[in-house]
Amino acid sequence: MICVGLRALLDRFNLGQFVDDETQKRITGSSVDLMVTASLLSINFALLTQFWQPILLVASLVTLVTAALCFTAGLRLKTLGAERGLTIFGCCCGSTGSGILLLRILDPNLASSVAKELAFFNIAILFLSFHILAIMAPILPSIPVIWIILIYLATAGFGLILVQLLGSKMSGDYSQKPEPK
Repeated sequence: MICVGLRALLDRFNLGQFVDDETQKRITGSSVDLMVTASLLSINFALLTQFWQPILLVASLVTLVTAALCFTAGLRLKTLGAERGLTIFGCCCGSTGSGILLLRILDPNLASSVAKELAFFNIAILFLSFHILAIMAPILPSIPVIWIILIYLATAGFGLILVQLLGSKMSGDYSQKPEPK
């Protein structure tokens, strides 16, 4: 969020030409590679070998459902659907770094607008998930499971409604087929 604000400030005062975008892209790529490698090295393999079967089952099922949702949503978009679907899939299955790493498969130079959209997505997610991170996480062990499920379902429902409303207002309603001429 600070970087986006700083970049806007530089552009506002006509100092944006002093920022080298190519160098920033290379730094971003190297940082993502380092972050993903560090994440893989932090895995506790003793625990993983002890519970590999349930971990593999749950991870496989969640990955399949997440892939279906992300790529179906990506196919509904008029432009950059594959890039957006793949990037969001990476973010949902790991972190923003995973999303950028997958985006680099389709867009090695990060020339599309998807990388910038991902930066704004990370700012928005702070506000959209505040109730889960700040309120729910500390009290999860003390409330019944049914309440946890209901709160997550309400969050998902609110998110779907918000996406539907914002999507139709900002860039046209993608759920409707274009009218024949």
